[in-house]
Amino acid sequence: MTSNRSRVGPVLTQEDGLKVREALLREQRRGGQSFLVVPRISDLQAMQTELAELVPGLQVVPVHGRMRPKAQDAAMVGFGGGNGDVLLATDIIEAGLDIPRANLMIVWGAGRFGLAQLHEFEEEFHDRFGPPGPALDALLLQARLRLLLRAAGVASADLGPEAAALTPVDPTNPAAFAALAARVGGTVRGARVVLPWHERDPAAQAGRLLEMLG
Repeated sequence: MTSNRSRVGPVLTQEDGLKVREALLREQRRGGQSFLVVPRISDLQAMQTELAELVPGLQVVPVHGRMRPKAQDAAMVGFGGGNGDVLLATDIIEAGLDIPRANLMIVWGAGRFGLAQLHEFEEEFHDRFGPPGPALDALLLQARLRLLLRAAGVASADLGPEAAALTPVDPTNPAAFAALAARVGGTVRGARVVLPWHERDPAAQAGRLLEMLG
């Protein structure tokens, strides 16, 4: 992280298409560059097509681990030298070089990253930009929670100030209800497991459920 680097901009998800456009254009206008990270190599083409519609005037540089090393190095070194506005990559940026003009990082589909990937990504963010801000903290928290809910067999979770209501993937399986209720300390009510609490802050709600599932 260079001493004159500004604080990293918003960290956004795929539901924020218009905000992604605004953020990328704002960064380009101020003479900066951006990272856009997707979970898998197979996502790159669709994301490149999406970016062509959202920001047709920006130059997108795709980089992934299946490229030949020379091509990969040339793309990243070129981007570091100012060739391109957006580096579209998987978590390959973990092994990347320092790019002082890159002040914005966007995560696309954070819930589809694995837990190990998210942990490595968080460390990379810290090394590149300094301590994560609230936007990244909230994004990583929600992504971890989605992954753990999926692993626990939870199809959906409704979190409110008075309780959390979890719906198992198979609501017809009594054993699934019992196992989930025991795991989080909740009770079975109808087609859901309900966990009473008093948490008004959404981040605190997600954090508490994450602790119970972890």
